[in-house]
Amino acid sequence: MNALKKIISDPLKSLSIVVISTIFVGTFFILNRLHHLLCRGSSEIPCVDYWPISIFLLRQPPNLDYPNLAHILVAVLSFIVLCVALVIFSRMGYRVWLVALVGFLLIIGTNLAHGLQFGLVRPIAGLGQSPAPYYDDALTIDSPWSFLGEYQDIQLELGMHSITHPPGPILLFYFLARLFPSPIMISVIMVLVSVLLVVAVMAPMLATEFSKPLVGYILLIFLLMPSVQAFYATSIDSLIAGLFIGSFILFFIQSRWAILISLVCIIMASFLTYLALFIPAVMLGYELWVHRRVSRTTIAVIGVSIFYIALYVVSGFNYLESFSVASTWENSEGFLLLANPKNYIMTRVEDIAEIVLFFGPFLTLFFLEGLRRRGHDGKLLRLAQVAMIVFILMLLVGVYRTGETARGALYFYPFLIIPVAYALNWRKDFSNREWAVLAILVFAQTLVMQLVGDYFW
Repeated sequence: MNALKKIISDPLKSLSIVVISTIFVGTFFILNRLHHLLCRGSSEIPCVDYWPISIFLLRQPPNLDYPNLAHILVAVLSFIVLCVALVIFSRMGYRVWLVALVGFLLIIGTNLAHGLQFGLVRPIAGLGQSPAPYYDDALTIDSPWSFLGEYQDIQLELGMHSITHPPGPILLFYFLARLFPSPIMISVIMVLVSVLLVVAVMAPMLATEFSKPLVGYILLIFLLMPSVQAFYATSIDSLIAGLFIGSFILFFIQSRWAILISLVCIIMASFLTYLALFIPAVMLGYELWVHRRVSRTTIAVIGVSIFYIALYVVSGFNYLESFSVASTWENSEGFLLLANPKNYIMTRVEDIAEIVLFFGPFLTLFFLEGLRRRGHDGKLLRLAQVAMIVFILMLLVGVYRTGETARGALYFYPFLIIPVAYALNWRKDFSNREWAVLAILVFAQTLVMQLVGDYFW
């Protein structure tokens, strides 16, 4: 036990890295076998081959081709880019703009490790038998204004992912397709905007409690995570992630501009996903806990309400009716706990396990350390804690019935990285070498996962 504590307390030593990685992989292997044991013994629990990863294909025939030499070379080149960047960072400091550039290049690089067609084209426009969730629906639009006004009436005629979302994703792809005829360009633009957005909103928030070098480093680690690398070029959830965390900037930057930015983020997030209900719930809990008032939460809720009332008046789009359509379709069998208790429990565990898997062993350890420390009054940490409570409550009421949380809950990862920042901030003895080692470990997991599997949904 003492040996294990020593390994955990110093996780970046060579022996610790081997032991921690082995335990992490071994734990998920055992959980996977346990899942299959349970699902084979009960028809109520669907068997997920690579549990807890909900959507996964091994990169081997007949499903997919093995990674070819070009894919491997792209992955190696991406790794070299990170190593060179880390050397530059050690001399220049972790400057936010440079971190954003490196993160952008590496996301493009690791997705190109699937090849151009599978890495950048298919996620936007589909390929072969793979559908394009929003793109296909966007191409059928004649008039975006008419589409918006009748959305709740035609919602059930759309694709599966479109049905469960507001009209925002389809309209976004409609305009992107008009501006950029190439799906590759759309994918690249989405990565660029998503990276710039999350960096632009997280940097000033982190800067309220941490030094500039640590702010830049935490942003780099965030951009290197498997979940970010795998889904920032393939999913609208990358934009949603930046908008969600940006919605809380009004609590950390004291200006009218911050309130306006938060309102814009909330409105845009709610126009892209109904899960934006997460935002006011976290706002309410955080403001009550930290400030003992709800004034800013009230401003945000009133502002968003006025927007959708005005939108209904001028266009006919009824947000609440559209939400009802999506909710009824998504929960056609009723509350999962009552409809299928065994599957409810299994998918709740799956939802959390997939998030942890894509977060990785080392960030998970620092995350736990950040939560465990006492004697602090970090407002960002309190925000993260409230976000975790709300997220767990969402899982308990049955959200994410089929897993896919590494993608669908991509907005949750910015909150998870906050305790990591506290843990690293407390470790004053951390050297540039150890910072580099952690970054390399996080990115190494990303490369392995990208070369081994396909996560397109």
